[in-house]
Amino acid sequence: MITVEQIIHLLGCNSDKIRIFDGGKEVFRGFLFCLTDYDERYEDVKKREVKKQSFHLDISHKEWKERGLLPPLEPEQTARYKFRDLQLELYIDIYI
Repeated sequence: MITVEQIIHLLGCNSDKIRIFDGGKEVFRGFLFCLTDYDERYEDVKKREVKKQSFHLDISHKEWKERGLLPPLEPEQTARYKFRDLQLELYIDIYI
């Protein structure tokens, strides 16, 4: 058995973006350091068993609304610059 705390210790990079799901419901989304340093939910989840870990690649277009595309996971952080009009975010998904 591996716990959320152990997975986070293995990641080791505070700028990693993670999502935690509990019973199919997202309970956290953000930077690793925001969870461990500032979020009271960490105490609730850190000793929980991890059932699955995966990665989610979020690719979005800065004009997603205008073009009728799916929204990015964090629309308020959509790029203001061009990377051929796309922004790429990698999330580490943890299922408990």
